[in-house]
Amino acid sequence: MNATKIEPAKALSPTYYLGVNAESSFRIFSKRGLTFKLALRSLFRRKSATIHILLCLTTVFLFVTVAVAGGIIADQTTKSWVEKAVGKKVILVAHREICSQYTLLLSKFYENKEIATFNYTEPRYLIPEEIINQLNLMSDDISMETRLITFTRIKEVSGYIIDSETGAVTSVGKDREGESLIVGIEPEKTLGEWFMEGEFLMEGQNGKAVIGDSIANKMFTMPLNQSIRLYGHYFNIVGVCLDPINNGNVTYVPLKDLQNILGVYKPNLIMVKVKPSANRAAILNEIRANIKALNSNFEVLELDEELGKCLAFLGYIWFTIMFLPSFSLASAALCFIGYVMLAITEQHQEFGILRALGAKPKTIFKIIAIQNLVVLLSSYACGVSLGIITTLLILVQKPLVTSYTVIQIAGWLLASLTTTFILSLYPAARFARKPTLEVLTQP
Repeated sequence: MNATKIEPAKALSPTYYLGVNAESSFRIFSKRGLTFKLALRSLFRRKSATIHILLCLTTVFLFVTVAVAGGIIADQTTKSWVEKAVGKKVILVAHREICSQYTLLLSKFYENKEIATFNYTEPRYLIPEEIINQLNLMSDDISMETRLITFTRIKEVSGYIIDSETGAVTSVGKDREGESLIVGIEPEKTLGEWFMEGEFLMEGQNGKAVIGDSIANKMFTMPLNQSIRLYGHYFNIVGVCLDPINNGNVTYVPLKDLQNILGVYKPNLIMVKVKPSANRAAILNEIRANIKALNSNFEVLELDEELGKCLAFLGYIWFTIMFLPSFSLASAALCFIGYVMLAITEQHQEFGILRALGAKPKTIFKIIAIQNLVVLLSSYACGVSLGIITTLLILVQKPLVTSYTVIQIAGWLLASLTTTFILSLYPAARFARKPTLEVLTQP
């Protein structure tokens, strides 16, 4: 439409080009277009150097994307696993020495320490009936789970795999031995929620066991096809769980099975969780007062402090992993600055002529900035795209991805892009401030 309105004299004139000698409404666009064309021409003229820096930056942004996206997702996902396994705002009711021992067992997740031998089933550690009855009276305000924990040696039991095509039977397992914390639970009342391979214990099951990930890695070849032996009894393994307690050296079995094996029919700890509709502070004070009145040797322990230490440990690990690509990013920024300095040196005569013809220093700065931005955006788009694909291929199982996760990843990646771009402008700013005569006489 603009072309149809051109005056005949202008249309026939070889000096008129649409978009260059346009009317006043197009002047700003024309200047920007000219600046952009000058920047692109220089990039295409240095094809070899441009391609090399593009490949370098693409590789760096790929690594940064994998580390940042994978690190943030893994951080939030593993924290969710640990938080659900321990339980958020869960209260432990037990003998004070059991409480101390349980705290030590949780601390093994973030501290490498040895724990002295401890007899968990001593009669004085068992929960008295009056405490259980008192907590049952508060069932409208709380959820309660009784557990029996002990520590013993366990043994791997070999299993068998049948090939569906040939019918051949293969034995798996080497009859290895080790030690494990044994936890007897009521599957239908448990307050924990574990990340599982396989399935968790179900109500009414007997002779089944779920083992921690550390035991599965150290002692078993194919745990879901094998069994475990403890106290001379065999349990089929139905699942492998991730649990911070005793650093994953834990075995869960039905409470009734463990009580019958040990001949101990009282629990030695109770897990309590206040229902959201109740006043948590008031309920907690009431439980403490009742427990102290019934038996002063028993106490109430909130597990949130130890849970916080476990989550902080995970956060430190993943932050360290996310921090490592910063060295690659710094190296790439230095390489990019070197490329910009080389480009400026090659174009100094052109820039000198532009300055002599009246171009302002900010025009030269804009040309160089556009070149840097084109190179960065191209490599950023390729690197981030490949990085996201790679991250999806190596992502943890059942990842926790929320809108906040996406915003956090985008923020980190944009910060890396912005930082690299700002650093690349330093040579341009120095060159733009040079006098025209110095630019023209530069060898």
